[in-house]
Amino acid sequence: MARKGMKWLSLLGSALLLAGCGDGIPSDKTLQARYPDGSFGDTLETVDSQVDCPVPAFLFGEGPQLARGIALQTGVVNPDGGLALHRWGQWHYFYVDPEEIYRPGYASRKHLAARGEFRDGQRVGIWEFWFPGYELRARGAFVDGRMDGEWEVRSGPGVPDPEHSGLYVGGVKQ
Repeated sequence: MARKGMKWLSLLGSALLLAGCGDGIPSDKTLQARYPDGSFGDTLETVDSQVDCPVPAFLFGEGPQLARGIALQTGVVNPDGGLALHRWGQWHYFYVDPEEIYRPGYASRKHLAARGEFRDGQRVGIWEFWFPGYELRARGAFVDGRMDGEWEVRSGPGVPDPEHSGLYVGGVKQ
């Protein structure tokens, strides 16, 4: 009987864990706990305004995006006198309407545009990018901020993009 009870308890724990994961976006509190010396922030970016960690336009998508995550001070002083910040940990990008972004309830209407990990300001590991409406745009890995390995890219929802899909080494398609 004890074994049966443990099995159900394990299944219940797994179900609760999955239910708590929601859409896979950790709370601000969870992100801050992973990097207590960092500051949590939002930045509004367009394909042309990406400065510190750009991606090719075919990955970025249409229109402005709100990037959310943790940044840590690097100790380097910027030309404007402020301390440079590097992105760390899991970051999420959301499609936004700049005219709606500050209206009450807007956060519930955002659509995920991209998510992945940063290490010392560089994209690393598996990243996923979506079209508005949650259709996959691209999936692949970054090494030291450069596309690396096999990439699956679509030019439209469900439409393969052979020009950009394939093997990348150090950011260069092979």
